[in-house]
Amino acid sequence: MSLLDSSIISTVVVTIGEDFQALSSINWTALAYTLSNVRCAVRFTSIGVISGWKTAYIVVCIIFYSFSVGCGFTQSLNQLIAFRALGPKNYIPFYYVLLHI
Repeated sequence: MSLLDSSIISTVVVTIGEDFQALSSINWTALAYTLSNVRCAVRFTSIGVISGWKTAYIVVCIIFYSFSVGCGFTQSLNQLIAFRALGPKNYIPFYYVLLHI
């Protein structure tokens, strides 16, 4: 999944930067996606233990889809960076935890 995202971002990063007229800050779209990964893995594992795995899984799916849609409707580069930092990839480690239980 990370490899797919990296391929997509590296292909379109210049176009995104030109559309938002912010080529100097475009590297944050990929960096924000990577920086918050470990933080969320630990956080959502704790939530799963406390609230139950099924409930946590449903919440994670809702958050995942909400931020994915948010990434599609951004109007500025800062919004895109925020949605990518809070959104999709950050919940993938939670799926791996569920698969090992």
